[in-house]
Amino acid sequence: MKNLVIIPFHDFKKAIAEGFRTRDTHIYENFINNESLDKVIIINRPTSLIERILKKKKVLTLKNDVIYQNEYCYIQQLKENVYIIDFFVFDVMEVITKRHSWLPYIYSRNDIIEKVNNALHFLNVQTFSVYMSSPFSVRLGNEINPGYKILDAVDNFSKYENWKFFRNEIHSLYELAKKDYDKIYVNSEDTFNYLKNNCKASLQLVPNGVDSSKFQGSFSRPKDLPQGKIIVGYAGKMQRMFNAGLLAKVAELNPQVDFVLLGVFLDKSWKRKYWNNNLSRFSNIHYLGDKKYTDLPAYYRNFDICMIPYFIEKQHGGDPIKFYEYMACNKPIVSTDIGNIAKYHNNENIIISPNEEEFITGLQRLLSNIYKNKISHEIPIEMEWKTISSQMLDDVFV
Repeated sequence: MKNLVIIPFHDFKKAIAEGFRTRDTHIYENFINNESLDKVIIINRPTSLIERILKKKKVLTLKNDVIYQNEYCYIQQLKENVYIIDFFVFDVMEVITKRHSWLPYIYSRNDIIEKVNNALHFLNVQTFSVYMSSPFSVRLGNEINPGYKILDAVDNFSKYENWKFFRNEIHSLYELAKKDYDKIYVNSEDTFNYLKNNCKASLQLVPNGVDSSKFQGSFSRPKDLPQGKIIVGYAGKMQRMFNAGLLAKVAELNPQVDFVLLGVFLDKSWKRKYWNNNLSRFSNIHYLGDKKYTDLPAYYRNFDICMIPYFIEKQHGGDPIKFYEYMACNKPIVSTDIGNIAKYHNNENIIISPNEEEFITGLQRLLSNIYKNKISHEIPIEMEWKTISSQMLDDVFV
């Protein structure tokens, strides 16, 4: 039987609310639509009492009927062979004191492990493989005894600045996966090098991808885009990797250009320091807020140039999905050298810069040639999310 249990970092509730926009949601979106699988079970993050009180977070994912309920564990059926498992826990102080380290804690707890096993028994899932997209659920993956275990390591969580208070625990979870898991995927050479020593699991570099069909075609111009100037756009998170000083420099050098930012501020202190006290003073920098993933293609297609102005030295082993989405829109791109994108540098319409100076000169070059040639970036089939997810399933169900 080809049964797959999915324990995602970005769970199904988040995917429904924000769109299937992250690496893991793209991959498991393709898993649940793959007709070769017998049963697919998605295990969502447990919902805590404090989240119910403060964030009004719902316990159940779907409006569908609950087909199983036992000790605050619930199963709902998404489609004929796809099931969603949700939990409610009474944790309050644990969530407050542990912060993000609550996730590996809750995924390691015996009551959660028992509830998962009981739910799988109810669904008559006796043999299965497991796919997870963060080290936080590695212990849970071990305890439910799958036949084959995959960790899609995505970014290197041990490099996250806000998580440094439990960095040793994150490192130990990676070490456990290296010892006990069958396959570990990473999306960058940086994370590959971090994990490669003494790794018993099969370790493979699989860069991020794109569903190019979602970004091609014609789209109406969003009403909140500024009018009358060339638009250089960015879509993504605003956080410590985003080089606000570099954006300020290019905005000052190019008053004839509107710079548009889409996304969320992950850190309130970063927002105060870099947006409120710096970038917001520029009349040609426009923050338009976060956008639904389904709306992003319309913005990309109406950008004249797409950019990724990141600090190279502050990377945490990731690979920018937005770069591949920009490519799918056939846009000129300027980015600092991050992830695995340097190989796409052609010094014409894709410029990958090793430093701020070359980012600035690269942008000037794109601006001077902006309307001269029609761009057609070739998207290799191996970059498509459908291909990536199918290859992962082939690795599991040989």
